[in-house]
Amino acid sequence: MTLHQLSKSLTTIYNKLGNDWITENFESEPFDFRVYVRRGDRGDDLQDYIIEVYTERPFPDTLLYKPERKKNNWVDQVHYSVVIQKFKELANYVDTFGSLGKTLGVKLMDLKTR
Repeated sequence: MTLHQLSKSLTTIYNKLGNDWITENFESEPFDFRVYVRRGDRGDDLQDYIIEVYTERPFPDTLLYKPERKKNNWVDQVHYSVVIQKFKELANYVDTFGSLGKTLGVKLMDLKTR
């Protein structure tokens, strides 16, 4: 699979499964994800492949749980790193990362910082 094909497939998966997960668990509207996959730069990146995820609006640094999805009384939001981990998991629907020495990084390119 070429990087262009991988980018197109991940865009589809993130717009469907990623948005389903986000809207089911958090107080958020769906995002319009655009994904570009590139090979990691040996000088700057620690991973073999980098998934750059762009959105039409800034992605928040925390997401609020829906009241019925709260894990306990203390936690009412999650850090964006939880979304990154979920997106890494979803990438396995397209290709098997973690085998043959392939490592994967996900970057939210339009991350809203405080």
